Amino acid sequence: MPASSESYIVSTPVSTPVHTVSITAPCPPNMIYSNCSNCQATCELPKVNAVCYSNCSEGCACANGLIQQGPHNCVSPSECSCFVPAGGFVLADGVEGYVNENCTQQCNCSNGHLKCDLNYKCDPRANCELREPAASRCYCIDGYVGDGKTCLPYSDCGDAYISGHRKDGTYVILPVGWPGQPFNVSCDMTTNGGGWTVSIFR
Repeated sequence: MPASSESYIVSTPVSTPVHTVSITAPCPPNMIYSNCSNCQATCELPKVNAVCYSNCSEGCACANGLIQQGPHNCVSPSECSCFVPAGGFVLADGVEGYVNENCTQQCNCSNGHLKCDLNYKCDPRANCELREPAASRCYCIDGYVGDGKTCLPYSDCGDAYISGHRKDGTYVILPVGWPGQPFNVSCDMTTNGGGWTVSIFR
């Protein structure tokens, strides 16, 4: 298969149709000719957007098992600066990071540098769960909201409603700015859209 191709217009007399001639040029080392060279993983963006394949262009691309680093350089994923050994993959720059399977370490890629928090752990009111492929996270248990590292009671009945609760009943809340302990309230989750505080129990 040819390495790559470039097209040149050959000048001919006016009475003769214009012809396009393809001239083959070799691809750089570790690269091969591809019908969709613009859709390949890079160290900065390791996941290719599927939309890209609807607008392919021919050219040189990294061979199987390699990832692009720079305009004409292909390397093993482990050579990318944001490669996570524990996960065996490359993190995209600036997106939500990787958490290991027992939620004791979180890694993020920022400006091409991998930073790992070895003190990452779940809030006592959260569980470490695998809800997405290769993506463990700390998730707050029912009745609490937060990022999993910190979980707090609902701030009001509306907060509980937004979290998915649709049954009238007693809920534990901690209003924003309230200096005391959480307390129970009776919530109406059915009238006029739900999320209403009916009564407070202390």
